[in-house]
Amino acid sequence: MNIRKVDISIINDIAIVKELYDLLESKEGTELKKSVEHSINVAREIAHKELDSHLFDLLYWPTSLDEYYAYLVWYAQWKPVQPNQTGTGWQEPDSGVIPEQQEVFDRLCHWYFLINQKTNTSIDNLQNDPKFSKWMRKYSSTWGDYLNTTDSFNNEILKTFIDDPEFRVSESLVDGKPNSPSGWLTWNQFFARELNPGTRPISCQGNNHYPTFPADCHYRACYHIDEKGNIPEITVKGTHKYNNIQKLLDDETEKYAKEFFGGTFVHYFLGPYSYHRFHTPVSGLVEECRAVTGRTYLQVNIEDGQFNAPDDSENGYEFSQSRGIVIIDTAKSEDGDIGLVATLPIGMAHVSSVHMTHEVGTMAKKGDEFGYFLFGGSDIIMLFGPKQKAFDKIRTDSTVYNLVGELVVKSELN
Repeated sequence: MNIRKVDISIINDIAIVKELYDLLESKEGTELKKSVEHSINVAREIAHKELDSHLFDLLYWPTSLDEYYAYLVWYAQWKPVQPNQTGTGWQEPDSGVIPEQQEVFDRLCHWYFLINQKTNTSIDNLQNDPKFSKWMRKYSSTWGDYLNTTDSFNNEILKTFIDDPEFRVSESLVDGKPNSPSGWLTWNQFFARELNPGTRPISCQGNNHYPTFPADCHYRACYHIDEKGNIPEITVKGTHKYNNIQKLLDDETEKYAKEFFGGTFVHYFLGPYSYHRFHTPVSGLVEECRAVTGRTYLQVNIEDGQFNAPDDSENGYEFSQSRGIVIIDTAKSEDGDIGLVATLPIGMAHVSSVHMTHEVGTMAKKGDEFGYFLFGGSDIIMLFGPKQKAFDKIRTDSTVYNLVGELVVKSELN
């Protein structure tokens, strides 16, 4: 990685990095400055001991604030690529006959791992500090702005993803070319690419009693929602308070929360390789379709020499992340009344850009697109009311990669 020590003039090239510099050098930032220095050094020490040595050598490990600023300047203009060579630190171990390359995932995890360590100050974790969390969100937006420029993407980058079957780019190609009339001119245009017609057929169309997956995803967890809206198995990171469905829905959609008390909460995970547009799981009247601003967050550990972002629904991050909310009233549909069904795309890490596109007050047909994510991995939450008794009917095999339009349930909902 070509990162050189920076001076203030270089920091000025990226306003968001200069903003962090000013914050840490201010009187109010003294404790925060110590925390950042401590976290990046602890991160390097842990990674040197526990991370695969090849992967460790591919990444940049700042030990001073100047080096960290240099890293931030570089990352703010990083063009994500998918390496295809075998035998490198980017290769996922034991990934079978076709090596799975994960530079995009590893660099994303590395960014958060640097500031994810317990500090020796009153700030236990930088991601939980309000000022630093606000800066993280703005930094994410800065990088997102860069990924909207033509400098962020080219044919050579595209080829690295076409050559990796996990990204399934062929589903968006016609005669070997992008299905977009002008091609994909920026990274984000590529990331939010549309699929070719017929690629995701909708199962049991015309029957709401068999909801379908709103996204290409892996199952992660399913929970009973108690009669007060709590999900006892999940706690907000850093506290011992139970989460509540009313916290997941924003103030404007809170009025619907009680419809899900006693119901079912289901959590699904999307990877960086996934198709990142989402589709309605049922037909009905769109009561709400909005984006909610939240935090930028990712918990990263090292397991078996590799980065791991444990997405097990047990750290409560869904309740503070940027997210979208769509609520569909199936009672207004001729396809079957199973009450309200809510679907929430959750921005994870640098994917804080959730775009919701369906018109409120209009009818949605099962499988209609209602929004999309920009760069990164992300999550989907589904909420069902108590009458459907969905908990025992949800498909829960986490090894299966589910596709939009396939059935969420094993048997019919009431």
